[in-house]
Amino acid sequence: FGQLNNTAEKLYILQIVQRLVEAISLDESETRVITEVLSASQAFMRTRVNECSFVSLRDVERCVKVFRWFYDHSVMLLSKLESFLQESDVERDPVLWSLVLALGVCYHASLEEKESYWRAICSLFPEPYNDSKIVLEEIAQTQSLFLNGVSLRKTIARNLALKENVFMMVICIELKIPLFLVGKPGSSKSLAKTIVADAMQGPAAHSDLFRNLKQVHLVSFQCSPHSTPQGIISTFRQCARFQQGKDLEQYVSVVVLDEVGLAEDSPKMPLKTLHPLLEYGCIEDDPAPHKKVGFIGISNWALDPAKMNRGIFVSRGSPNKKELIESAKGICSSEPLVQQRIQGYFAPFARAYETVCEKQDKEFFGLRDYYSLIKMVFAKAKSSNNAPSPRDIAQAVLRNFSGKDDIHALDIFTASLPEAKCSEEVSTMQLIRENMYSDLQKASGKELDGSESRYLLVLTRNYAALQVLQQTFFKEDRQPEIIFGSSFPRDQEYTQVCRNINRVKICMETGKMVVLLNLQSLYESLYDALNQYYVYLGGQKYVDLGLGTHRVKCRVHPDFRLIVIEEKDVVYKHFPIPLINRLEKHYLDINTVLERWQKNIVEELKSWVERFADVKPNPFVAEHKYSPSEVFIGYHPDACASVVLQVTERLGPRILTDELYQKVSEEAKLILLGCATPDAVIRLGATSLGLFAAQSLSREYYHRQQHNCFADFLQAQLRTVDLGHRVTFTEITTFSRLLTSHDCEILESEVTDGALRPTILFLQQFDIESSFLGKVQNCLTNAARCKILIIQTDFEDGVRSAQLIASAKYSSINEINKLQDNKDRILVYFITKLSRMGSGTSYVGFHGGLWQSVHIDDLRKSTVMVSDVTKLQDVTISQLFKSEENPESETRYGAGDSQEEAEETQAARSRETAEAGLETEGSETLGGTCAKRGRREILDTSSLLQSCIQGAVGMLRDPQEGCPRGMRRVEILLQLLNEDDVEKAAFLQACKARLHALLQQGQEGNCFNTKEWVSREALNQDALQEAGTFRQTLWKRVQGMVTPVLASMVSVLDRDSNLELLTRPDSPSWTRDLWMFIFRDMKLLNIPLVTNDPRFKSEIPYITVQNSMSPPEGVSSDVPFSWRIKDYLEELRVQA
Repeated sequence: FGQLNNTAEKLYILQIVQRLVEAISLDESETRVITEVLSASQAFMRTRVNECSFVSLRDVERCVKVFRWFYDHSVMLLSKLESFLQESDVERDPVLWSLVLALGVCYHASLEEKESYWRAICSLFPEPYNDSKIVLEEIAQTQSLFLNGVSLRKTIARNLALKENVFMMVICIELKIPLFLVGKPGSSKSLAKTIVADAMQGPAAHSDLFRNLKQVHLVSFQCSPHSTPQGIISTFRQCARFQQGKDLEQYVSVVVLDEVGLAEDSPKMPLKTLHPLLEYGCIEDDPAPHKKVGFIGISNWALDPAKMNRGIFVSRGSPNKKELIESAKGICSSEPLVQQRIQGYFAPFARAYETVCEKQDKEFFGLRDYYSLIKMVFAKAKSSNNAPSPRDIAQAVLRNFSGKDDIHALDIFTASLPEAKCSEEVSTMQLIRENMYSDLQKASGKELDGSESRYLLVLTRNYAALQVLQQTFFKEDRQPEIIFGSSFPRDQEYTQVCRNINRVKICMETGKMVVLLNLQSLYESLYDALNQYYVYLGGQKYVDLGLGTHRVKCRVHPDFRLIVIEEKDVVYKHFPIPLINRLEKHYLDINTVLERWQKNIVEELKSWVERFADVKPNPFVAEHKYSPSEVFIGYHPDACASVVLQVTERLGPRILTDELYQKVSEEAKLILLGCATPDAVIRLGATSLGLFAAQSLSREYYHRQQHNCFADFLQAQLRTVDLGHRVTFTEITTFSRLLTSHDCEILESEVTDGALRPTILFLQQFDIESSFLGKVQNCLTNAARCKILIIQTDFEDGVRSAQLIASAKYSSINEINKLQDNKDRILVYFITKLSRMGSGTSYVGFHGGLWQSVHIDDLRKSTVMVSDVTKLQDVTISQLFKSEENPESETRYGAGDSQEEAEETQAARSRETAEAGLETEGSETLGGTCAKRGRREILDTSSLLQSCIQGAVGMLRDPQEGCPRGMRRVEILLQLLNEDDVEKAAFLQACKARLHALLQQGQEGNCFNTKEWVSREALNQDALQEAGTFRQTLWKRVQGMVTPVLASMVSVLDRDSNLELLTRPDSPSWTRDLWMFIFRDMKLLNIPLVTNDPRFKSEIPYITVQNSMSPPEGVSSDVPFSWRIKDYLEELRVQA
């Protein structure tokens, strides 16, 4: 519909002001001034570029309403102002004064640049308000008057932000005008709310001014990404019930939506319900008077104009340097002598803080950190009775500006304050100790006059910080309450959050330290508690705890400390800014607790890892740069440190010697090797580690460590009796399918001889943690002397899967620790299935501590391929099919051999096939048993051929389109290619001999070493990603070579439905013998090789089957290879 033009709007404004004139007696000149000023204000606001530009007649209505309130209370307010300013000679015109303050509430507060507004408007005012300086001073004095009547803690500065916030809240609450307070964290929004709730007690208020105002009851609702529309509506209803039956001139209840901006991220879009609620206080059609309640929305960023226009909004920009210095002075104003001592630091601190703000991308550090820094320096100077030392300054800076990788706060602060340069390094552990225990050493229970530490946020990787803090600080007498949030889907719901809040509440009241991990759904309930602005009652401190509308006052014990431990990436990406700003932040990982010599080993290990992963370029394979996390599954920047610490702990406390140094280094390498992929071990030959190192690591990997299958690994662990640890925790990664109940039965029969039944659980099958722990308890309480618990999960979506695994691990360890008196052996396995595509590299392993990490590429034992793939390295693909006993000359019968001889030879051959074998080229020793180890052991070529049948038949095309021969061919070949009887075994053997010859013929044209096919597959990233496990990659490679060759062979063998003769039950035996005779004779029956041009990989080559007779389906010639016999006779005739 467009918007009103200025003339039309001015007419409307005049109408609205006329209604006001009827209510209170104004003369014509005053009416004109009000109209002009309001019209000019509307026009000025429309020229703004941000949210302020959205104005409507609602703003005029509101301004007139506020004017009326100031005018009605002008006698009381002006007398209070005079006594506050101690002026007796200044006469203020109540009408103009009220108008100035009304504009101050409705327009001035929402502007960040306030002076330009008053310069535009003041010319319309008569004296003395035609000067913008006087107007701004008048507003500031009135704001100070309101804050003056309130008692504050000593270290709270009465700065501009706090004055304006309190003033605006009081006026909007009185008039029930919705108010949106928008400002960065730390701009005194929540503090103002607490002050107003405390001050506006009606007749029971502490100050005279507030006794003349309404009594207020605030109903807070903590918004978050989990908020629902129903929650907000019920808050308004609850609030309206408080007003029912009360005198609305004396009493008002107000809905406070805290951090309302966070609710914009909720998928349920709860803020859409606000529109009618802000207008009428309810969503019904006929609102009763008591249903219209006050509203305050507190947010760190502006909401959409449709909501903001329904109320007044206060915009708090970042304070400038002058304001920062003034706030610092205000914080220290209670002790003028101490303030003098540290006053010189304020300007450099303000400068440095502004630099930090410019450098950060998101507001990781905010005003709370700056104020806390000032309080810390102030407390230090006060307690030491001296100016703070450079070390004190460094500590204060690091305690408030740590935890962000790319911001080196200490350098920034010392750059603007050179005399505070500290020579010695301040360790993170020291800062954390200071935070956790410095307050407790002060007199417990006494008011800590603001030098109290903030609660702690420890950023970490892999939850290593918990392990570090447990070893360093949490000794027997100081065990904190550790709450590790469950990541099972239904544990994110209301009831579980309530349980966790209750646990925190008990700790708060009893003064026990509480450590929170993985509890994003809980932190919103603690926002008030994290502010640490307490309400005092009978000498006790109280804060609000709650969820949504349900809030309780909770007593806070002086010894209570709270620590949040969270993954660094989760904090950077997912934590709300208001939460980060409320806490003192430090980054802590395994590196922080390593000694100098251990750090040296870590550096050596890192360079070893780089060399292990770095493959020299190969001209025949597409180049792919392998990262350490693709080579060592679960590798992350702290993996080496974690492994070194684990090895050192396992070896126990010893004096450092060269021998110990070497031992730790070697064992750490073996632990890393345990998580390497088999293809990475094969690639070692092409890395800069050298051939000798590659061979010894390969022997270690395939022969000493257990990577063949899970059954072997389990068996090895059952054999080693570790007396020190009755409980063994192992995290296993794999690229294969997870174990099923059928595999569990195999494990039971093979590994434990039926004595032990392993328990297999899938994390995805549980909705809540308690049902998961129930199954864990069932396993732990069964009667077996050794209990095997296998917990499996599919690592699908990075962060969520990682959190689920972490919480399941933590809770299962807790469950096992409860069984202190149990002497049984317990083996716990966490098996995680990864994909080589994305999740493999995002998975984080090497948790260290109790957990041993291992990568088992394929969990199942392969029945068709050797486990040690290095045995395939010196064999070409054609050699796998090499006939296992006789030279090629014997493969053809002489033309005159009798049928009996042929049959005898046939039977003997099939017997020998079953018994004997030829040793593989490249085996370690000749003669003896090795010579008997056939290629059958390396790769089951019979199974391979069967698996290639469908692919090969799919490549064949018949000249007659309507002839569906494919299915029949598959049936016949599946029937023939096995070893059920002598005839089939003979056919299979002849097939392999043919394949050997054809493959060899194909390989002769290759320009590179055909024995290196295993190494080339290990370098082929696409093939590895497609197949998953390395064993499967090699199997597919052999299939890819064999299928087209088999197709070439079948295209010749099934000419004129020739294969039917072998399976037809009524065909005479001579036909079968003749068939086999011709098939075996390489010279008589030549099979051409159809080569697959590698340039056209995407196109499958088709092979046409030649038919000279076109017999109907199921009918074939009575003579095998009749076309070949005819051609042979032709050749003889020509020769004759």
